[in-house]
Amino acid sequence: QHRISRHNINTKISMYDMATTYLPAFAKTVQEGGAAGIMCSFNRINGVPSCANEWLLKQVVRGQWNFSGYITSDTGGLDDIQLQHHYTSDWNSTVAVAIQAG
Repeated sequence: QHRISRHNINTKISMYDMATTYLPAFAKTVQEGGAAGIMCSFNRINGVPSCANEWLLKQVVRGQWNFSGYITSDTGGLDDIQLQHHYTSDWNSTVAVAIQAG
């Protein structure tokens, strides 16, 4: 039996809810608070692990918010992309998709 945890859950969030509920506080922290770095979460967002989510990291965080600092994963976050989410099939692909994402 597969146990659901923060390491493997797929959170399904509409773009409306993302824009009005989830992202505004993070945007303020980055844009007004002058964050030097951010950490992506373990979970998937609409099927894509957040540490491999090009829409979230590249388009929103780096693009819309003009964030130029560092983005890091939590301990084991990259492992989760492959071993928990089964999003990639090997370590090289996992690292590549995370770097590509932002």
